[in-house]
Amino acid sequence: MRTIVAASGVITVPVVAVPWFNCLGHQKENFPIVALNLPVRSYQLGLLGMDFLREIKAVIDVAKGEIQLK
Repeated sequence: MRTIVAASGVITVPVVAVPWFNCLGHQKENFPIVALNLPVRSYQLGLLGMDFLREIKAVIDVAKGEIQLK
């Protein structure tokens, strides 16, 4: 379990290791994720955490709406 700050306040959510995870050309195995239900109307399938983005050395350009990988 992990306590995080979300839009609805401070919540406690489970941490689950998924067998594999592939995103932005990087595959992780036995990758721990935070399991959280997103609202249906958010139109999002999931969120990337800073731990993953930091590990793959992602650079986020908010003005351009881009994620660059180094």
